[in-house]
Amino acid sequence: MVLFELIPPIFLVIFLGFLLKKTGVFDVSFVRVLNQMGYQVFLPVPVFREISRAPFHSSFNPRLGL
Repeated sequence: MVLFELIPPIFLVIFLGFLLKKTGVFDVSFVRVLNQMGYQVFLPVPVFREISRAPFHSSFNPRLGL
């Protein structure tokens, strides 16, 4: 059920970017900067947010760390 809630917005954003690039709203250099920002900022933020919400005591293994 969660999968069907997550996939459509992703494809919508991809399609919107494709449409805006084809219509000439964004030039190639701006698209490159936006891609870099997406990979370096917007992608890690949800990953770190989910890691911070994980229960530390039940998932931490000190022997594995050593």
